[in-house]
Amino acid sequence: MADLAEHLMSNLWFFAANGYLVYDDVNESNIPGTERFSSLRHAGDPVPLSVVEQYTLTEASAELATAANNGVLVLQAMGLGGWMYDGLDALSVLGGSGDPRAPGLGFVADHDDRWPLPNVTGLPGYFETLSPPHVPSVEAGVAKFVTRRFGPVGRFTARHPGHGPTPRKFVRQRCHPTGSPSSSHSRRPTSTTRSASCRAPCPLCMC
Repeated sequence: MADLAEHLMSNLWFFAANGYLVYDDVNESNIPGTERFSSLRHAGDPVPLSVVEQYTLTEASAELATAANNGVLVLQAMGLGGWMYDGLDALSVLGGSGDPRAPGLGFVADHDDRWPLPNVTGLPGYFETLSPPHVPSVEAGVAKFVTRRFGPVGRFTARHPGHGPTPRKFVRQRCHPTGSPSSSHSRRPTSTTRSASCRAPCPLCMC
């Protein structure tokens, strides 16, 4: 399972970080509110929303396929064999069909007469996506997304256990306004060491 809402937010974040806006190519109109970001470098060359959505679906599908393939490799290494099988009705398995005869796993699904199929959004308490009803609003979903990345234990903070020495080394080298990093920065610093060439304490590299 993949959280397409989170994948889509990541892609929107990616394009914005690279100076691109996104526009609604289906309705041939700008997305309300994006005019505030007209100063972005490539604001005049926006990316079609349908392309971002297709990219998101492709990216998530590739991620799931890779995970399933890795699982198969583990089975083969254990001598159990096996393969990736399809042919199941996803809505029946997840429980989003709305048919009481097929309760499935109890996932929540949104229903709308305009849609050909229900939209499964998650399993409360176990797999909650960044979309309603698992968050109060889309805005709340974005706030939760930002917290996951840049909050106190976010994956893009120095305190995260996965924050390895390579990003630290890169940041440490940039801390020096002149010349190359000193020898004291060739090793991983501690919170009590600081190079004399640093103008101020750096919360990321702790130099």
